[in-house]
Amino acid sequence: MTMFSDVISSRSDLDWCWFLRERGACGERAERLMHDIGVLQPGGWASWQDSQLTKTGAPAEVTFSQNCDVMSLRTEVADPRSGPKGRVARVCAIIEGHGDRPPPRGLREVISAAQSDGPLRYGAWLGLDTCDMHDATILFAEIPPTAADLTGLIALPAVNAFVSQHQNQVSLQMLSFHGATRQTELFFDATCGFDALLAELATLADVPLAPLRSTVDQLLVAGSPNALATARFGFSLKMADGKAAPELTLQLQAGDFFADDAALTKIIRAYPGDHQDAYVAFSDFLLPAPNGVMHHGTIGLAAKQDGPPDISIGVAAPWACPLDPIWR
Repeated sequence: MTMFSDVISSRSDLDWCWFLRERGACGERAERLMHDIGVLQPGGWASWQDSQLTKTGAPAEVTFSQNCDVMSLRTEVADPRSGPKGRVARVCAIIEGHGDRPPPRGLREVISAAQSDGPLRYGAWLGLDTCDMHDATILFAEIPPTAADLTGLIALPAVNAFVSQHQNQVSLQMLSFHGATRQTELFFDATCGFDALLAELATLADVPLAPLRSTVDQLLVAGSPNALATARFGFSLKMADGKAAPELTLQLQAGDFFADDAALTKIIRAYPGDHQDAYVAFSDFLLPAPNGVMHHGTIGLAAKQDGPPDISIGVAAPWACPLDPIWR
C-alpha cells in the first residue's frame, strides 16, 4: 500500500491531491492507484511527456456527470514518450490486480489485431469509477482508423449494419470494457452532416430525437451559434445486456462551442445535478490555460427514453509538465 506523504507547496500535484483528498475514501483510493501506476510520484506529477488524453497535456482527467455520484477518472498508465505498444496488456493487468475481470481472451485478440493494422497515438488508457461503496476499473483501447475488420468488436447486428452503411462517414476510434459490468462501449468520430446522422442515431438507439437536438441548441445559444458548421462531433454506443438497442451518448468538443474555460465553467457550476459540489471544488483549482487551450474536453449527452439527456464533461487534471509548464 502506498504511504502518502504530507502535501507540501513545492509538489506539482498540490491542487490535484487536495481535490482527491476532499473526496474522502474514494479520492484516497484513486490517489493510491495513481501512485501505484507511477503517474503520481512522491515529489508530485511524474516527468512524463504531454498526453493525448487532454488538451493541456495532463495525463489524467475527471468526468463530472449530471445524475451520477460516481467519481470517474481516466489516466495514462505509462509515459506517453515510451510508445503505445503494450498499453492494453498493462491496463488489463491493473484491472485484474484490482479484482475486476479483464476482457475475455477473444476480445483481447480482436483488439490486438485491430491495433496491429495501423499506427497508434496512445494505445490504451485506464478508467476508474469510484464511490463510497465500490470501485470499478475500465479499459479504454485505441482503435486505429486503418483497422480493417471490426466485426469482432461489434456485438449487436443493428450496430454492425449501421457502421457498414456509414463506413465512409463514421470511424471507430476507441473501445471501452468495464471490468465490473463487463459492458463494451464503442466510440466513433463522424465526418458527415450533423442533423442527418443525429436522426439516424436516435432511431438506432430507440430514443427521441427532440430532447437531444434541443440540448445541442442550448449549447449553441450559450456558446458559439455557428459551432456546428465546423464542429467535430462523435458518439458512443454502449452494448447493454439484454437490450436490442445500444445506449447512445453524443460526444461534442467544448472548444468548438466555447472560446475559453470561463464561459463553460459558469454554466456548469450553475447547472443542477449530482456533479455540482465536486465540480465547484475542482474548478476552484483550475488556473487559466494558455490561449487556444481549454481544460474542458468532451461534452457528453447521454440520451434517455424520456426527458433531456444527462450531461457530462471531461476536465483535465491541474497539471504542469515539469519540463514545459502549461501555465504562462
